[in-house]
Amino acid sequence: MEVMYLSEKNRIDISLGETLENIESSSKYTVVDLNADVLRVAETINFYELHDRLILATAQWLQIPILIGRLAKIFVFSIMSTQFCAFLVATMVQLTLCPTDGAYNQTIFQTLSDPFVVTVASYVGVLSGLAAFPLCCFFLWNRDLKTAGSFVVILVSIEIIVVSLVRDANAAWLFSYIALLCALAICRYSNLGLFKLKT
Repeated sequence: MEVMYLSEKNRIDISLGETLENIESSSKYTVVDLNADVLRVAETINFYELHDRLILATAQWLQIPILIGRLAKIFVFSIMSTQFCAFLVATMVQLTLCPTDGAYNQTIFQTLSDPFVVTVASYVGVLSGLAAFPLCCFFLWNRDLKTAGSFVVILVSIEIIVVSLVRDANAAWLFSYIALLCALAICRYSNLGLFKLKT
């Protein structure tokens, strides 16, 4: 489904038909039906993205060992949230350009689909996510990842927007690391019940 969706939106260069041909012609892959048993397993998995949740459920139903523990969830959170923030910074750069800049008249979509912007934002986002991962493990290990993670992303996003408007987007990216540390510390050391890990 995800390959079909991405192909229809022209986000990948391979169609669903080509993907299925490659899978069916290889002995390394097996197509597994999405059945009621897999859906029952998916219901027990706490993961926010539907397609990934179905992949995890299929692996669990087939009894294929896969790292879906706390460490993996924090790793995914670290990478995804820093990717989001990197693209938010790119958006703020576009929104705060001076009128004499050559890219001033571009739409946000044009900017965010520019190969150079995508490459730089993705690269910076992944590197930042890898750097943030040990911090996230330390500060969020015994915290509810949905609530605490949402708080962290919201606080850092607010910092990026405000600093971009007051100063510039480059400063916003640098200060986002301070905002990240502050948000993580609040999650770990506050006595707010909403951050506590639900057992």
